[in-house]
Amino acid sequence: MRRMLAARAALPVPDVAGALGARLDFHKDEADAMAALAKANVILECCEHHFSGVKRQHGFREDKVDNLEHHCVDIQLDFMENMTTPLGPEEAQDWFWATARQSITTLGFYAHYWLNGVEHRQYFHFISDILNHDSTFAVQAFGDLLLRLGLSDQHTVLHVFADCGPHFRSYEFLWCLVEVCKSKFPTVFLHFLLEHHGKGRNDGQFGLQRRWAVDYARDHVISDVSDMKGALEAGAMMTMSLDPPPAGPSYRIVVFTPAAKPKFVDKLDNSKTDLQIEYTYCLRIQRHPVPMYVAVIKDFVYSDRSTDEQKGVSIGNVVMKRQPAKEESWRVSYRKTEPEKDNLNVGVLQRRLDHQKHAKLANLASRADPEIVKLARDQRREAKRKAKYL
Repeated sequence: MRRMLAARAALPVPDVAGALGARLDFHKDEADAMAALAKANVILECCEHHFSGVKRQHGFREDKVDNLEHHCVDIQLDFMENMTTPLGPEEAQDWFWATARQSITTLGFYAHYWLNGVEHRQYFHFISDILNHDSTFAVQAFGDLLLRLGLSDQHTVLHVFADCGPHFRSYEFLWCLVEVCKSKFPTVFLHFLLEHHGKGRNDGQFGLQRRWAVDYARDHVISDVSDMKGALEAGAMMTMSLDPPPAGPSYRIVVFTPAAKPKFVDKLDNSKTDLQIEYTYCLRIQRHPVPMYVAVIKDFVYSDRSTDEQKGVSIGNVVMKRQPAKEESWRVSYRKTEPEKDNLNVGVLQRRLDHQKHAKLANLASRADPEIVKLARDQRREAKRKAKYL
């Protein structure tokens, strides 16, 4: 474009009335086009850089899945979109639709590790009636997961792959991993999956969970968390029978009830560091050789840079700060046991009848009429053939 502009500028101007003005207008149009092109180049450069990072991280993550070292533990986690109950084979009654529906939270974990010479791939479905999709819930569930894995002292490196949403990409969740580094793993890597990273292990397990619930609800009613646990366990058993562990993955359903919501939350004090967590996708937490110090955190930006120690940049002093929690208690989903129906307003019906008498039928329909009975029966039969899809 610039060469074309220079070539046009070198052309002789014809000695015709109005030629200079026309050429000036043409140059203005070209200048506007150049400005728009420059903006488009910036956008393309940003997108090219971002999706290059997606490709780099995907390659690193899949290499960990295919070639996990015996001393490493790979954990991936994400929240699933809430499911609602009740579900069942017949959902035409007031019990299903005239009451408040209950939401069920699912926090999914994929855990990959070696233990006693056997490679384990486990999926955990933490289901709960707690509605909070926040860092505090994730921190408590993550601690519960580590206790369930039964890891040994041979596991010295932990890789955590989390979504870049605010529930994981937070200084509260980062401090949780600092505590894990101090107590369990000398080295912890926290990887944030880049935006538009595609489907991962957690997306696959959530797809199975939806299918398990739908299949179970064809013949059973799922009305609460305990029923949902039974439905998912039945589906998990069927799936594992097709590809039994340890050759295939195992699935565990956990009804998770967190402890009382803490009044204070512990976070990394970002004011004493050079870290801006929204601009990084890979952090390494290293246990400090001197016990009086907390840990050393290095920012590698991208996962594949972590293989070279010199590419990481220390974030500075690692200090904890304690802040009051924004919410005093968990938000719990509940469901009313009585239909949310108001009694008919007879006064309104009377006034409506007074204004509609001119259109009133001579022979009024009754619930006992054969046609009405047949219509209701057909509707019930049709409802039984349908299944509620999530």
